[in-house]
Amino acid sequence: MGKVKSEQRFSGITGLKVILLFAALVAFCAQASAQADTTSGGDSLVFNAGTLKPGKDGLKTVVKYNARDSVRLEVVNRKVFLYGQAVVTYENMKLEAEFIEVNFETNDIHASGVKDSTGNLVGKPIFTSDGEPYHAEEMWYNFKTKKGVSTNVTTTMDEGYVRGEKFMKDSLDQMYIRHATYTTCSAEHPHFWISASKFKIVPGKQAISGPANLVIAGINTPVVLPFGYFPVQKKRNKGILIGKFGSRDRWGYYLSDFGYYAPISEHLDLKFTTDIYSLGSWGVGIQSNYKRRYRYDGNVLFKFNRFLTGEPESADFTSSDQYRVEWHYHRDPKAHPGRNFSANVTYMSSNQQKYTSSNVDDILATNANSTVTYSRSLFDKKLNFTLNNRITQNLTNGDLNIDLPDVTFNMSRISPFKNLGGNKNKFMILRNMGITYNGALKNSISVNQDSIFQFDNRVFRWHPDLQNNIKNGFKHAVSLNTSFKVLTYFNLSPSVNYTEVWYTKVNEKEWTGDTLLNNSVQGFSRAGWYSTSLSLTTNIYGIKYFKKGKIGAIRHVITPSISGVYSPEYSEQERYGYRNVQIDTSGKTQWYSIYDQTLYRGPTGGASASLNFNVNNSIEMKVWTKDKDGKDTLVRKSLLENLRLDGGYNFIADSLKMRNLGLSAFTTLFKKIRVNASATVDPYQFALDSNNKGYTIDKYMWEKGKMGRLKSVSVAFGSALKPDDFKKGKVKASVPEMDMRGRYFSDFSVPWDLNFNYSYTFSKNYNDDPTKNQTIKYSGNIRLTDYWRIGFSSYYNLEARKTTAGSLDFARDLHCWEFNFHWVPIGTYKQFNFELRVKSSTLKDLKIRKTESWIDAVN
Repeated sequence: MGKVKSEQRFSGITGLKVILLFAALVAFCAQASAQADTTSGGDSLVFNAGTLKPGKDGLKTVVKYNARDSVRLEVVNRKVFLYGQAVVTYENMKLEAEFIEVNFETNDIHASGVKDSTGNLVGKPIFTSDGEPYHAEEMWYNFKTKKGVSTNVTTTMDEGYVRGEKFMKDSLDQMYIRHATYTTCSAEHPHFWISASKFKIVPGKQAISGPANLVIAGINTPVVLPFGYFPVQKKRNKGILIGKFGSRDRWGYYLSDFGYYAPISEHLDLKFTTDIYSLGSWGVGIQSNYKRRYRYDGNVLFKFNRFLTGEPESADFTSSDQYRVEWHYHRDPKAHPGRNFSANVTYMSSNQQKYTSSNVDDILATNANSTVTYSRSLFDKKLNFTLNNRITQNLTNGDLNIDLPDVTFNMSRISPFKNLGGNKNKFMILRNMGITYNGALKNSISVNQDSIFQFDNRVFRWHPDLQNNIKNGFKHAVSLNTSFKVLTYFNLSPSVNYTEVWYTKVNEKEWTGDTLLNNSVQGFSRAGWYSTSLSLTTNIYGIKYFKKGKIGAIRHVITPSISGVYSPEYSEQERYGYRNVQIDTSGKTQWYSIYDQTLYRGPTGGASASLNFNVNNSIEMKVWTKDKDGKDTLVRKSLLENLRLDGGYNFIADSLKMRNLGLSAFTTLFKKIRVNASATVDPYQFALDSNNKGYTIDKYMWEKGKMGRLKSVSVAFGSALKPDDFKKGKVKASVPEMDMRGRYFSDFSVPWDLNFNYSYTFSKNYNDDPTKNQTIKYSGNIRLTDYWRIGFSSYYNLEARKTTAGSLDFARDLHCWEFNFHWVPIGTYKQFNFELRVKSSTLKDLKIRKTESWIDAVN
């Protein structure tokens, strides 16, 4: 660096030494537009702007300069002075200041602010290189050595701000700073910073500091770092993951998610993590994210933990292994039109979420579901093929339901006589005739997760009971149907349906000695059956108009439907898979189907000739309201979306010919509250056997003067509410405010949202005591101020009169810090999580965290 102040230099613009020659040329070629500066003895010329084109002096592109007031040229001293909002640009560099001086004798450039009439320094230098701005009080730069110095500089670095008393720049563009501070707080007077006597910035790569101290609200804290390292690469960078610190009463102090991150390529990364507990527990994890733009994205995860409780020598010592496997894959629909592949796989040990998660919903979860799906459309979308692989895992008892694979084929409806000529009405039956086909192939396993493998002589083998739990089958369903109008207002739809199933294993019963055995018989077996149906449907409209008032009309739509279904007798016929077997020592026999325990079963037993009915109702009204132009217009509003009654009667059944009556309804109240209700009514009486067990008898309830016996009822309603739902008309625009997560809201000083769900179920079986269940689940958020928010969620059982689970969340926006407190105060899973952390991801490990889990209270 220079020996005296006039020789100090700061980052500038390479090649500016030719500005003098260019300016002189302009002066002599355009003297008519030049004005002499009388204060410089006639050796100075004044301009407002100019450019210098590339030439032999090393300039690669055009140099542009201008100033609000003037550009003064001293030919004798080989200097250029720019006054008032001076700007010099060259390539990707830009220098702005109230005053800029260029000395071509020493190759120096100097920029500074100027004091205004009040004595304040205005127009301080701003140097921008590659989009990164540097603010300073004064700057010097030598464009020959490419070295420079500046004072009281502020610059941005990724999400942070660096301030220093003195910046020095070398020829490699590296910055050396004395008495530096680093913070992610954007306030003029930062709420916290990291202070270091020495600081080095390698542009686009990293920043390194010597011994550093954390300062909060201007007070030095005991937190001292031997050194600081801040990666500033815009691309992904490999490095160490600090993890989280905490403690558990059962497992001691811990460091979790400590590990290493490495980007493999622009499409793939890899993360290794480990958990270490002071009392011996440990865990490892590996995760990889992958993404190819416009094609696919997803991730894979494997996590294993071994939790040790107690001393190894003690009687109460326990060891619990918990694991979790995840695979997620999503294909962009545009990547392969007509084909799709997706995967959402989550498989875990039963207590994995309870030991590792603080989320109440995760802790209370009883199932984990995994699906892998491939679908494709063939023959111009006339045949749709779907391959599903599913696993449903019961986290309570470890039972698994596995469908691997589950294949479906759906053929679009074919209308062979669609283009038949002739009279339109005469051949309507043929024109509307269509054929559909649906096929399903499934391989299903129901097994406990402990019965899949067994370990013998250090070798993993398939469990011998696994084969007995495998079911598979192939189902074909073909339908021939048509529809046409009768009596003008009725739609008649006849159809013929044929179903056939294929199996490789069936179940046969055998009476041996005094025992009835169930035997699995391997071998191909098939069964086919048919049924016919005829349905008649119409619509009945009723409307009432009002001449006065806001209501214009109310309309009631009734849609009755009657269908007759016939299927022949299949029971007691061996060709349809029925067998007769002795069932007790008295010699009593009974017919059964060998397909009873198969996936798709087989033909139903007795013949059926049933008449089924259902009646759907909907009610809506039209209300007069003002449109946007102030004109009266009718707007349709639904009062009852659907009310349905259904039932049936089998004319050739031996007994109990009438089906249970079903009643269901759903609608939306006030555009926000969704209501669903249903009930089942048994029309028959019941009696009690010698063991006081109930059974249905062939006598109707109305013989006792009652409509029927209520078997079950369910009612559920829920809503998601927010302040906007209560606004009327146009809302006057206002200045938006920002909440603590950066989202905008307006108009309401206390914004909130509420999710509410209520459910009631009732069931009664004969003379047994009824089973009732009422639950309420609610959750929401309330913003007390612009920076305070409270969240809550809870499950309340009205029958037990207790809260089964609930949580409270408190959050406070502290500008550059964020405070979060998650608390589960009641129930089995009591816990709390306290965290005070810096918002910026650059300093995400700068935080205070304290947790206490329900696990600590479990023996």
